[in-house]
Amino acid sequence: MDCKTTNLKKGSKGTAVGELQKYLKACKFYKREIDNKYGDFTVAAVKLLQHAQGNSEDGVFGPKTCAKSDLNMLSTGTSTSQSIKTVNVKELLVYFKKQPDIVTCGPTSLSMAFSYYDVNISIESLRKLCNTNSNGTTPANLINGANKVNSKFVLVEEDYSNFNQIIKHIDNKNPLIIQLQTTKNLGYLGSYGHYVACTGYNKSAKLVKIADPSRTIKWVSLSVIVEAINKRLSLGSIKPIKVLKKK
Repeated sequence: MDCKTTNLKKGSKGTAVGELQKYLKACKFYKREIDNKYGDFTVAAVKLLQHAQGNSEDGVFGPKTCAKSDLNMLSTGTSTSQSIKTVNVKELLVYFKKQPDIVTCGPTSLSMAFSYYDVNISIESLRKLCNTNSNGTTPANLINGANKVNSKFVLVEEDYSNFNQIIKHIDNKNPLIIQLQTTKNLGYLGSYGHYVACTGYNKSAKLVKIADPSRTIKWVSLSVIVEAINKRLSLGSIKPIKVLKKK
């Protein structure tokens, strides 16, 4: 797709619209059938994409919106879904677990992260190793507990820098645990400290895949995660990114 001349909007029809719909579907913004018709659902999906990109949300897929997507990089003979999967989206498979009570988000997120490596350890065991109490789990106790599980793995803390940091770790097949503060944009009414596992990214749509132990697995805008991280940082100095990797 040539982004310099692209101008798809409500009422547009044809294969170009179909390719856009496939792209939006891969980005988790479009959930309808691919019908090659630029209707209200496509407009709404493009607005979600534009929001994630930081563009004006007019629902028109023009040069500016196209340039920030991967549709301008497709080569002849490569399908939209193939290109997005190869260039833009990466996911790590973990076994989702619900936290059993309000204070075990740390051990539960850690248990999910270990499941990527086929290390099966119960939330209750991690709760004990991490010295989780009625106030939850401190970062230091989470690190110490993780490092007692298996001598082949280590949980390392990092400051948050940018999206590329998350991309690098996921590309290296290292699941993350993110320490943040709950926000309305994450689906919470109250504000409190929380841990979630991070298991994927969508580069052009600026999405991260999180396994939230008190909710579910879902794709969330990077800006929402950064907001939650910054809110937690405003309450005290921490290193919000925890990387579980092999030694």
